[in-house]
Amino acid sequence: MVSMNNLLKNFPGNSNIFHNDLVVRYSEVNQFGILKLQSLFDYLQQIAAEHANSLGYGMNSLYAKGMIWVLSKMDIKIFGTFSPEQQITVCTYPAGTERLHFRREFEIFDSKTGEVLMQSSSYWLLLNREKLRPLRRETIADVKLENPELPLMVQQSITIDSVDCPMEEILSDSVRFSQMDINQHMNNAQYAALVEDAVYEKIHAPFEIKDISVAFLQAQKYPDELQTSIYINKENKFQLAISNKSANRPAFTACGKFVYTDSQN
Repeated sequence: MVSMNNLLKNFPGNSNIFHNDLVVRYSEVNQFGILKLQSLFDYLQQIAAEHANSLGYGMNSLYAKGMIWVLSKMDIKIFGTFSPEQQITVCTYPAGTERLHFRREFEIFDSKTGEVLMQSSSYWLLLNREKLRPLRRETIADVKLENPELPLMVQQSITIDSVDCPMEEILSDSVRFSQMDINQHMNNAQYAALVEDAVYEKIHAPFEIKDISVAFLQAQKYPDELQTSIYINKENKFQLAISNKSANRPAFTACGKFVYTDSQN
Protein backbone atom coordinates (compact mmCIF):
# COMPACT_ATOMS: atom_id res chain seq x y z
CA MET A 1 0.00 0.00 0.00
CA VAL A 2 1.21 3.51 -0.77
CA SER A 3 0.51 4.95 2.69
CA MET A 4 -1.85 4.67 5.62
CA ASN A 5 -2.30 8.44 5.30
CA ASN A 6 -4.95 9.55 2.84
CA LEU A 7 -4.17 11.22 -0.48
CA LEU A 8 -5.59 14.59 0.46
CA LYS A 9 -3.15 14.81 3.39
CA ASN A 10 -0.18 13.55 1.39
CA PHE A 11 -0.83 15.85 -1.56
CA PRO A 12 -2.52 18.95 -0.11
CA GLY A 13 -3.91 21.37 -2.65
CA ASN A 14 -3.44 18.99 -5.59
CA SER A 15 -6.33 19.91 -7.87
CA ASN A 16 -5.86 16.77 -9.96
CA ILE A 17 -7.35 14.63 -7.18
CA PHE A 18 -11.12 14.61 -7.56
CA HIS A 19 -13.03 13.64 -4.43
CA ASN A 20 -16.51 13.34 -2.98
CA ASP A 21 -17.80 12.77 0.54
CA LEU A 22 -20.38 10.01 0.97
CA VAL A 23 -22.28 8.29 3.75
CA VAL A 24 -22.56 4.50 3.66
CA ARG A 25 -26.24 3.62 3.44
CA TYR A 26 -27.93 0.64 5.07
CA SER A 27 -28.98 -0.61 1.63
CA GLU A 28 -25.29 -0.82 0.65
CA VAL A 29 -24.35 -3.48 3.22
CA ASN A 30 -25.33 -7.14 3.28
CA GLN A 31 -27.06 -9.22 5.97
CA PHE A 32 -23.80 -9.41 7.93
CA GLY A 33 -23.34 -5.63 7.95
CA ILE A 34 -20.46 -5.81 5.44
CA LEU A 35 -20.30 -3.46 2.46
CA LYS A 36 -21.48 -5.20 -0.67
CA LEU A 37 -18.84 -5.50 -3.39
CA GLN A 38 -21.48 -4.19 -5.77
CA SER A 39 -21.80 -1.01 -3.67
CA LEU A 40 -18.04 -0.50 -3.76
CA PHE A 41 -18.02 -0.81 -7.55
CA ASP A 42 -20.88 1.69 -7.67
CA TYR A 43 -18.84 4.19 -5.65
CA LEU A 44 -15.89 3.87 -8.01
CA GLN A 45 -17.75 4.04 -11.32
CA GLN A 46 -19.80 7.01 -10.13
CA ILE A 47 -16.84 9.17 -9.11
CA ALA A 48 -14.94 8.16 -12.26
CA ALA A 49 -17.89 9.31 -14.38
CA GLU A 50 -18.21 12.60 -12.48
CA HIS A 51 -14.50 13.34 -12.77
CA ALA A 52 -14.36 12.49 -16.47
CA ASN A 53 -17.31 14.79 -17.03
CA SER A 54 -15.61 17.65 -15.17
CA LEU A 55 -12.51 17.20 -17.35
CA GLY A 56 -14.57 17.40 -20.53
CA TYR A 57 -14.45 13.77 -21.61
CA GLY A 58 -17.46 12.39 -19.77
CA MET A 59 -20.13 10.11 -21.13
CA ASN A 60 -22.36 12.74 -22.69
CA SER A 61 -19.61 14.64 -24.49
CA LEU A 62 -17.97 11.47 -25.82
CA TYR A 63 -21.29 9.91 -26.79
CA ALA A 64 -21.98 12.90 -29.02
CA LYS A 65 -18.63 12.25 -30.70
CA GLY A 66 -19.37 8.57 -31.26
CA MET A 67 -17.22 7.27 -28.37
CA ILE A 68 -17.81 5.48 -25.07
CA TRP A 69 -15.79 4.41 -22.02
CA VAL A 70 -15.82 0.76 -20.91
CA LEU A 71 -14.11 -0.73 -17.87
CA SER A 72 -11.62 -3.41 -18.89
CA LYS A 73 -9.73 -4.42 -15.72
CA MET A 74 -9.68 -3.48 -12.05
CA ASP A 75 -7.51 -4.43 -9.07
CA ILE A 76 -8.85 -3.70 -5.58
CA LYS A 77 -7.34 -4.02 -2.10
CA ILE A 78 -9.60 -3.51 0.91
CA PHE A 79 -7.86 -2.65 4.19
CA GLY A 80 -10.58 -1.38 6.48
CA THR A 81 -14.22 -1.89 7.32
CA PHE A 82 -17.23 -0.01 5.99
CA SER A 83 -20.33 0.32 8.17
CA PRO A 84 -23.75 1.99 7.85
CA GLU A 85 -23.76 5.76 8.49
CA GLN A 86 -19.97 5.88 8.17
CA GLN A 87 -18.70 9.03 6.50
CA ILE A 88 -16.20 8.25 3.75
CA THR A 89 -14.24 10.20 1.15
CA VAL A 90 -13.77 8.73 -2.33
CA CYS A 91 -10.78 10.02 -4.36
CA THR A 92 -9.74 9.44 -7.95
CA TYR A 93 -7.41 10.70 -10.68
CA PRO A 94 -6.27 9.54 -14.12
CA ALA A 95 -2.78 8.02 -14.29
CA GLY A 96 -1.89 8.07 -17.97
CA THR A 97 -2.08 5.25 -20.47
CA GLU A 98 -0.66 1.76 -20.89
CA ARG A 99 -0.93 0.82 -24.56
CA LEU A 100 -4.65 1.08 -25.33
CA HIS A 101 -5.68 1.22 -21.68
CA PHE A 102 -6.43 4.43 -19.82
CA ARG A 103 -5.43 3.99 -16.17
CA ARG A 104 -7.36 5.51 -13.26
CA GLU A 105 -6.54 5.29 -9.55
CA PHE A 106 -8.90 5.29 -6.56
CA GLU A 107 -8.69 5.59 -2.81
CA ILE A 108 -11.38 5.60 -0.13
CA PHE A 109 -10.71 6.70 3.43
CA ASP A 110 -12.72 7.33 6.58
CA SER A 111 -13.57 11.04 6.54
CA LYS A 112 -13.24 11.38 10.32
CA THR A 113 -10.18 9.28 11.12
CA GLY A 114 -8.30 9.41 7.81
CA GLU A 115 -7.92 5.62 7.84
CA VAL A 116 -7.42 4.23 4.35
CA LEU A 117 -10.18 1.73 3.66
CA MET A 118 -9.54 0.78 0.03
CA GLN A 119 -7.22 1.39 -2.89
CA SER A 120 -7.72 0.44 -6.52
CA SER A 121 -6.19 0.69 -9.96
CA SER A 122 -8.47 0.45 -12.97
CA TYR A 123 -7.97 0.19 -16.71
CA TRP A 124 -10.47 1.59 -19.21
CA LEU A 125 -10.88 1.41 -22.97
CA LEU A 126 -12.10 4.26 -25.13
CA LEU A 127 -14.19 2.69 -27.87
CA ASN A 128 -15.77 3.73 -31.11
CA ARG A 129 -19.45 3.52 -30.17
CA GLU A 130 -20.61 1.80 -33.36
CA LYS A 131 -17.73 -0.55 -34.13
CA LEU A 132 -16.66 -1.03 -30.49
CA ARG A 133 -13.01 -0.77 -31.50
CA PRO A 134 -10.40 0.70 -29.09
CA LEU A 135 -9.21 4.25 -29.73
CA ARG A 136 -5.76 5.59 -28.89
CA ARG A 137 -4.66 8.32 -26.49
CA GLU A 138 -4.32 10.80 -29.35
CA THR A 139 -8.10 10.73 -29.84
CA ILE A 140 -8.49 12.96 -26.77
CA ALA A 141 -5.06 14.58 -26.91
CA ASP A 142 -6.37 17.88 -25.53
CA VAL A 143 -7.24 16.31 -22.14
CA LYS A 144 -4.67 16.06 -19.32
CA LEU A 145 -4.52 12.45 -18.22
CA GLU A 146 -0.99 12.15 -16.82
CA ASN A 147 -0.30 12.77 -13.12
CA PRO A 148 3.23 11.44 -12.57
CA GLU A 149 3.49 13.06 -9.14
CA LEU A 150 0.66 10.90 -7.84
CA PRO A 151 1.08 7.22 -6.85
CA LEU A 152 -0.01 4.09 -8.68
CA MET A 153 -2.15 2.28 -6.15
CA VAL A 154 -2.21 -1.45 -6.92
CA GLN A 155 0.79 -2.62 -8.88
CA GLN A 156 0.33 -6.38 -8.76
CA SER A 157 -2.81 -8.42 -9.21
CA ILE A 158 -3.57 -11.27 -6.86
CA THR A 159 -2.84 -14.72 -8.26
CA ILE A 160 -3.91 -18.19 -7.26
CA ASP A 161 -1.34 -20.94 -6.75
CA SER A 162 -3.13 -23.74 -8.57
CA VAL A 163 -2.59 -23.62 -12.32
CA ASP A 164 -5.29 -26.15 -13.08
CA CYS A 165 -8.21 -25.01 -10.92
CA PRO A 166 -11.05 -27.55 -10.77
CA MET A 167 -13.81 -25.05 -11.41
CA GLU A 168 -17.32 -25.88 -10.22
CA GLU A 169 -20.42 -24.56 -11.94
CA ILE A 170 -22.37 -22.93 -9.15
CA LEU A 171 -24.78 -20.31 -10.54
CA SER A 172 -26.85 -20.08 -13.70
CA ASP A 173 -29.03 -17.12 -14.59
CA SER A 174 -29.92 -14.77 -17.41
CA VAL A 175 -29.13 -11.07 -17.68
CA ARG A 176 -32.12 -9.15 -16.38
CA PHE A 177 -33.44 -5.79 -17.53
CA SER A 178 -32.61 -4.24 -14.13
CA GLN A 179 -28.93 -5.16 -14.59
CA MET A 180 -28.53 -3.17 -17.79
CA ASP A 181 -26.97 0.31 -17.84
CA ILE A 182 -27.05 3.33 -20.11
CA ASN A 183 -24.46 1.76 -22.42
CA GLN A 184 -27.02 -1.00 -23.05
CA HIS A 185 -25.07 -3.82 -21.47
CA MET A 186 -24.84 -5.44 -18.05
CA ASN A 187 -23.31 -2.93 -15.63
CA ASN A 188 -19.91 -3.79 -14.14
CA ALA A 189 -21.22 -3.63 -10.56
CA GLN A 190 -23.62 -6.46 -11.38
CA TYR A 191 -20.65 -8.76 -11.99
CA ALA A 192 -19.38 -7.87 -8.52
CA ALA A 193 -22.71 -9.02 -7.09
CA LEU A 194 -22.35 -12.36 -8.89
CA VAL A 195 -18.85 -12.78 -7.43
CA GLU A 196 -20.13 -12.47 -3.86
CA ASP A 197 -23.13 -14.68 -4.62
CA ALA A 198 -20.84 -17.39 -5.95
CA VAL A 199 -18.48 -17.27 -2.95
CA TYR A 200 -21.41 -17.45 -0.53
CA GLU A 201 -23.00 -20.35 -2.40
CA LYS A 202 -19.73 -22.22 -1.92
CA ILE A 203 -19.01 -21.48 1.77
CA HIS A 204 -22.37 -20.44 3.33
CA ALA A 205 -20.68 -18.35 6.02
CA PRO A 206 -20.02 -14.65 6.74
CA PHE A 207 -17.03 -13.43 4.72
CA GLU A 208 -15.40 -10.29 3.41
CA ILE A 209 -13.41 -9.96 0.19
CA LYS A 210 -10.05 -8.28 0.78
CA ASP A 211 -8.33 -8.54 -2.60
CA ILE A 212 -9.82 -8.91 -6.03
CA SER A 213 -8.71 -8.52 -9.62
CA VAL A 214 -11.36 -8.57 -12.34
CA ALA A 215 -11.34 -8.58 -16.13
CA PHE A 216 -14.32 -7.76 -18.33
CA LEU A 217 -13.92 -9.79 -21.50
CA GLN A 218 -17.09 -9.07 -23.44
CA ALA A 219 -20.27 -7.06 -22.86
CA GLN A 220 -23.38 -8.99 -21.92
CA LYS A 221 -26.92 -7.95 -22.78
CA TYR A 222 -30.49 -8.85 -21.90
CA PRO A 223 -31.47 -11.73 -21.99
CA ASP A 224 -28.11 -13.56 -22.36
CA GLU A 225 -27.77 -16.73 -20.29
CA LEU A 226 -24.77 -16.71 -17.95
CA GLN A 227 -22.96 -19.55 -16.19
CA THR A 228 -20.77 -18.83 -13.15
CA SER A 229 -18.02 -21.24 -12.08
CA ILE A 230 -15.72 -20.95 -9.06
CA TYR A 231 -12.76 -22.61 -7.36
CA ILE A 232 -11.65 -21.84 -3.79
CA ASN A 233 -8.40 -23.17 -2.32
CA LYS A 234 -7.34 -23.74 1.30
CA GLU A 235 -5.94 -20.19 1.57
CA ASN A 236 -9.37 -18.71 0.83
CA LYS A 237 -8.23 -17.59 -2.60
CA PHE A 238 -10.77 -17.95 -5.37
CA GLN A 239 -10.82 -18.13 -9.13
CA LEU A 240 -14.11 -17.29 -10.84
CA ALA A 241 -15.30 -17.29 -14.42
CA ILE A 242 -18.57 -16.19 -15.98
CA SER A 243 -19.39 -17.44 -19.45
CA ASN A 244 -22.15 -16.59 -21.87
CA LYS A 245 -24.03 -19.86 -22.40
CA SER A 246 -26.08 -18.36 -25.22
CA ALA A 247 -23.02 -17.59 -27.34
CA ASN A 248 -20.57 -20.08 -25.78
CA ARG A 249 -17.94 -17.45 -25.00
CA PRO A 250 -16.15 -16.13 -21.88
CA ALA A 251 -17.60 -12.96 -20.37
CA PHE A 252 -15.74 -12.16 -17.14
CA THR A 253 -13.01 -13.49 -14.85
CA ALA A 254 -12.03 -12.69 -11.27
CA CYS A 255 -9.33 -13.79 -8.87
CA GLY A 256 -9.34 -12.80 -5.23
CA LYS A 257 -9.02 -13.57 -1.56
CA PHE A 258 -11.55 -13.38 1.26
CA VAL A 259 -11.53 -13.72 5.03
CA TYR A 260 -14.15 -15.28 7.24
CA THR A 261 -15.79 -12.86 9.66
CA ASP A 262 -17.42 -13.32 13.05
CA SER A 263 -20.48 -11.30 12.11
CA GLN A 264 -23.73 -13.12 12.79
CA ASN A 265 -26.22 -10.25 12.21
